[in-house]
Amino acid sequence: MKQRNGIFGLDLAKSGLVKFVLAKFVEVGLTKAILAKAILTKTILAALIIASGISSAQAAKKQASISNASVTIRTMTTGEFLYAGGKKDDVNWNVVEVPLPGYLSKKYPFGAVQFQHIKQADKCLISNGFWTALGDCAGVANGDHRTLFSLLPTSSGAFQIQSIAAEGCLVAESNFDKKNTQSLKIAPCYNDIRVPIDLHWLWILTPPIIDAKPSSL
Repeated sequence: MKQRNGIFGLDLAKSGLVKFVLAKFVEVGLTKAILAKAILTKTILAALIIASGISSAQAAKKQASISNASVTIRTMTTGEFLYAGGKKDDVNWNVVEVPLPGYLSKKYPFGAVQFQHIKQADKCLISNGFWTALGDCAGVANGDHRTLFSLLPTSSGAFQIQSIAAEGCLVAESNFDKKNTQSLKIAPCYNDIRVPIDLHWLWILTPPIIDAKPSSL
């Protein structure tokens, strides 16, 4: 199934994030035509995210809270949230950019991020091969890359989420929203720009879920 442009209609055109994204596109040598198409897509990296706010890895040591770096992660198949440990209430994450050593930065030109748990600042989304859970964010300092993910952008603004530890991409299976625990797998990423990406491979980063309150007059 072909992906559609303008998903959720989020407009990041005025965000400083666009500069970051464009720099990443140029680094990997995408053509000007592809770059222009990506700029025009309103959901360009509806993602890394909502602003100037991708913090450094040191942010994991601080108390996590809703901020400009906070997002939810949704599958393009159903819109279902990605959550860890089967807790559907815990769907908000802080995106933390993690510098990669030279040999990995060449392999993953779009860089790496951790998804830090909002309520537990020292815990991050972790890939255990065929499911997701929570793991120690600090493990990366000891060579444990299971909390590291590379976000592979597309012309629609959606992403493939590549596990750096497993190298494949996170895929939502057909029954993703039918079980108490999510049905996920790691599968080879789509790398050929001529081939439309199956929606099961695609994710979007959207604003965090917060409590609604009456507005003052």
